[in-house]
Amino acid sequence: MENVRPSSPPLSSLFIAAMVGSAQDAIIGILKNHRIASWNAGAQRIFGYEETEAVGQSFDTLLASLHPDEWTAYAEQFASGTAIFPLETVWRAKTGESIPISAALSPIKNRAGQILGMSIIARDLSQTTSLERISKRLLPGSNSKRELAELELRRLYEQTRQDAETKTELLREINHRVKNNLISILGLIQAEQRFTPNKANRPLVKEALEHLTQRVRGLIEVHHLLSETQWQPMALSELASRIIIAVATSLGPSKQITVRIAPSPVLISPRQANSLALALNELATNTLKYAAAGRMMTQVAVRIQSEPDYILLEYRDDGPGFPEDILGRQRQGVGLALLQQLATGAFRGSLTLLNDQGAVAVLRIKAEETDRT
Repeated sequence: MENVRPSSPPLSSLFIAAMVGSAQDAIIGILKNHRIASWNAGAQRIFGYEETEAVGQSFDTLLASLHPDEWTAYAEQFASGTAIFPLETVWRAKTGESIPISAALSPIKNRAGQILGMSIIARDLSQTTSLERISKRLLPGSNSKRELAELELRRLYEQTRQDAETKTELLREINHRVKNNLISILGLIQAEQRFTPNKANRPLVKEALEHLTQRVRGLIEVHHLLSETQWQPMALSELASRIIIAVATSLGPSKQITVRIAPSPVLISPRQANSLALALNELATNTLKYAAAGRMMTQVAVRIQSEPDYILLEYRDDGPGFPEDILGRQRQGVGLALLQQLATGAFRGSLTLLNDQGAVAVLRIKAEETDRT
């Protein structure tokens, strides 16, 4: 029986074709006349030319035009049949961008040992190379150092841009989740208010839940502010304004609170912002409960100043002032207890209460690095 040779290529050829086609590095075949004979997907990814655009073109003008003298020197060396590696240089992409590469050049010979062309395996070093490593390989007298400096700047810019996008996306996701959690907590508290079973205790429970609701709303407000600033240091005066106004809106249209906050350059860290939001919420809630009771107009003034190592926040309203047993610390409710705990704990400072044409509270807050989160 006559042997019939299979028409399909050998298995080894299929493996080689698959490896060349899927390689991340550029694998390029060059004829003796420097025309491109083969061009894989890796070459397209690195240099931007499709196979149909690259095959048949002169390698010298397509990629190696940045340093023609360098390429001519290597081509002459290669004509003798000597493999060249590693070659570190810069080739030009389709976009005009300078791409630093590490390449190995190997001769392609027939069975008689004649050189038919060369194969080039090139790896993109854009993300890993240093200017010094490549500049040592470049011929003197070119503009290579300037080009490489521009290339390195572009690489650093792109890396910075990508890092910034990643950070922004991560913050956006965190902000979304935290906001949803706070709103869910607020919904649960409001549900408890509606369904308190014991009528006798309902007024007390209602008041406690209303205070808790207001505190959560204060946390939501400071979270909005932190999201807007991307968790950067913020002005304490802006935080005070936002929190007090948020509390004041619960008065309804029949009453009004006038808020005066002296301009201040004092910044606070994101970590301090949450605690200060709680403290300001308690002070504003106290004004709403006592100073604004039975009055159409209430005034609030806030003054912020910086001392060595400390921040002073003075909050005052024009109400009847603190009762004597509160000033003497003989009695305190949940709000005052929270303020005292924040003052000595989170703020590492103190709380002073006094009466001066109304209630005055002075928080002394330990200053800290504004980049703390």
